[in-house]
Amino acid sequence: MIVYHADDISNPSIPSRTLYSRLLTHLENLQNLFLLERLLLKHGYADIKNLIDISMEMLAMTSGIWKQRDRLTGFHSDFEWLVGFF
Repeated sequence: MIVYHADDISNPSIPSRTLYSRLLTHLENLQNLFLLERLLLKHGYADIKNLIDISMEMLAMTSGIWKQRDRLTGFHSDFEWLVGFF
């Protein structure tokens, strides 16, 4: 099941493949929310605080993935793309 929980990244009992799937799925979800919030903000239907909150969560997840990169190297050995992608 691909359901992300904030403590998944530090839980060593979660298999690396499952963790990787959950992390990427959640990051893609955050990216979509970010784009939607930008559109809403542009048209006056949102507050910038929502955009900042989503951005901060994306940054926190990206740094968490970077810290766990040794655990996930079998799936993607170069995590620098996360910084450029998001």
